[in-house]
Amino acid sequence: MELTVQDPQIGEKAASLLHRMERLLCQTLEAAQAQGQLAAASEPHLLARLLLHAAGLGILAQTGPNPEMSTATVNNLFALLEP
Repeated sequence: MELTVQDPQIGEKAASLLHRMERLLCQTLEAAQAQGQLAAASEPHLLARLLLHAAGLGILAQTGPNPEMSTATVNNLFALLEP
């Protein structure tokens, strides 16, 4: 993501890709909610964004100074998805 600051074109492509991923996650979560696999009170668009953030935390878990804490954070975020 550091390249996005240096190169506006890369920044635009990255933003477009993240938006597309968020939209696809949202659609998937909406389908899961309709099938009763996701709590009815959940908000799919917010959960989609949360999942993207969790993916970033997953990268930090592998490369950061405290992988155990990052892993625990990601696991707790995913637990929120359980119906």
